[in-house]
Amino acid sequence: MSRRLRRAPLVPLGIVVAGAVLLAGCQPSGGSTSPMPTVSPILQTTRSSPSRTPTAPSSSAATTPTPTPTWVVSVKPTTPEQTAALTAEADRVFREYMKLRYSYEAKGGVAGPLPDPLKKYLTGNAAGFVEQILQDQHQAGATYENADRVTFVLVKSQPPTLNGAALISVEFCEDARAVTVVERDGKRFSAGFIAHHAEFAWAQGALRISDFDASEAKSCVG
Repeated sequence: MSRRLRRAPLVPLGIVVAGAVLLAGCQPSGGSTSPMPTVSPILQTTRSSPSRTPTAPSSSAATTPTPTPTWVVSVKPTTPEQTAALTAEADRVFREYMKLRYSYEAKGGVAGPLPDPLKKYLTGNAAGFVEQILQDQHQAGATYENADRVTFVLVKSQPPTLNGAALISVEFCEDARAVTVVERDGKRFSAGFIAHHAEFAWAQGALRISDFDASEAKSCVG
């Protein structure tokens, strides 16, 4: 069975629920990855307005703080702080998307078009890939056991490599060893470790997954 390559013709093994961010690396088959950068929880900063109340001159009077520059996650990051903020938002989006996608995969996929709730997290190529993945799973008749026993490791963020229009790419490692895949003929096996590469673009007023890839990994430990 195919291991959820983004254009795989057979059923991929995408069974994920949101897990805590573990500060570790993920070792794809045949190589290693860089350690994860420190991720700030900041999602957006705003410019503060100086006080307009007149005050008498005083050597001991408090000075007005320097306004913080305004920026949002809708543009490519140009500073470490912006990269950290965009990484944090991409992490949130990816985990929410995978938790929702799991809810469909746990039921055996989808026979029709991409469900509307998933469209909130997907755009471009990614929407078509996920629609095909769910349809392939439905046709293959695969189901899953213990699908809620999955965790993620955020490995690193970097500039996009699949789509130049994307703002950032983030790599995750999925530990799904506790998940059992049950095929239509009764064959059973563990989902194992899966390395994810997801790219994010700004579309319809939100950060969405625009492209992705996945492959088997040896482990989620650096």
